[in-house]
Amino acid sequence: MRFNPPPNWPALPAGFTPPAGWQPDPKWGGVPYGWPLWIDNDASRVAPSFNATAWPDDTIAAPPPLLTPVPPEVPKPWLVRHWVSLAVIVVLIVGAVVAYKVHMHQQKLAGHQVVYSVTTSGGATVFDIDYATAGGSQQATNVTTPWTYSAQLRAIGSTAALYLSAQNGSDGNVGSVTCTITVDGTVAASNTSSGAASIATCEALIH
Repeated sequence: MRFNPPPNWPALPAGFTPPAGWQPDPKWGGVPYGWPLWIDNDASRVAPSFNATAWPDDTIAAPPPLLTPVPPEVPKPWLVRHWVSLAVIVVLIVGAVVAYKVHMHQQKLAGHQVVYSVTTSGGATVFDIDYATAGGSQQATNVTTPWTYSAQLRAIGSTAALYLSAQNGSDGNVGSVTCTITVDGTVAASNTSSGAASIATCEALIH
């Protein structure tokens, strides 16, 4: 048997035998319908009754595709495309919450800067002062105003009560006495009382 190329192909070398897997150039065109690609060596004619013009174009076999079609790319879901950004945002939010809780915990352990103060006006004199400290209730008598006590206090439980009271003298004083509790630089309570033996009381809470 010998290879018999179609007449529409370019001339091939004499005695050409296609190797395994060989494919003709697509530019050569397909093999006409009925054309024998292999014939006996002693065949007198290439194709005894073949007439290339007798066959319609749609009977010419097309060469097999040389490349496999690539399917169109399917867009990935939004969440898949942006998962890294979302993860970074979540980490930042969690980090901020943790940092805030740590700050509040440290602040609670460190305590609050508490200042008790008592002032008078109109000739009043302070006879007695009672105030709360970390060691319990304290008392001061016959103090000179303005009077101030400052300490770093913190709540042992969830909250702690701050207390300050100042009593005006009873020997005919008609002036007024004022108590003030300041926590971390902010006034938490303030009260004024006038008249002899009058008492000004201030209360506040720390967390």
